[in-house]
Amino acid sequence: SSQIEHRVGISLRYQKLFESEPIVDTSSDSILLLLSPSEEESENMMNLILSTTLKDRKVYIKSHPSKPLSDDISLPDLWQKVEDNIYELFNDVSLVIVAACSGSGVEAVASGISVIVVENPQSFLKNPLCELGQGEIWGNVFDGNEFEKKYSQLIDFREQHPDKIRQLAYEYRRLFFSKYSDEKFL
Repeated sequence: SSQIEHRVGISLRYQKLFESEPIVDTSSDSILLLLSPSEEESENMMNLILSTTLKDRKVYIKSHPSKPLSDDISLPDLWQKVEDNIYELFNDVSLVIVAACSGSGVEAVASGISVIVVENPQSFLKNPLCELGQGEIWGNVFDGNEFEKKYSQLIDFREQHPDKIRQLAYEYRRLFFSKYSDEKFL
């Protein structure tokens, strides 16, 4: 049987990932909500968070480039729509919330940021994170009760094990991303 040679490809988008150390700072309690290209998934995530005590936290909301967030949407006072680069936003948050299909969740973990994946049992979308770091740097939830518990679990782990968070971030980088070089590009 023959083996097919394969390698992790490069993407210029991920270059920022390799320009900094993993973020293990625990001083921020802000959250970044990365919306999905699916309106249903985005609505599901927002409704889930609004059903928790985290609705009263500072939440940055970044819409997917293909689905801008309506200016007419009513948000809690501490929630703020943002358009900054996600790598800049990662510096200001302790946790990122994504839908099950989000590759940005993998980027966040590889940056050292804790991630909660909001699963939708009605959806075919699947979580792209591997088992590595589950319950430590990332977790998945289906409802508000799970969300509050998972949030506390991940934040507690982050505060108590910064070296493990750093190690997991580097391992995700190794597994899923390739640093740009002219040799790889050509």
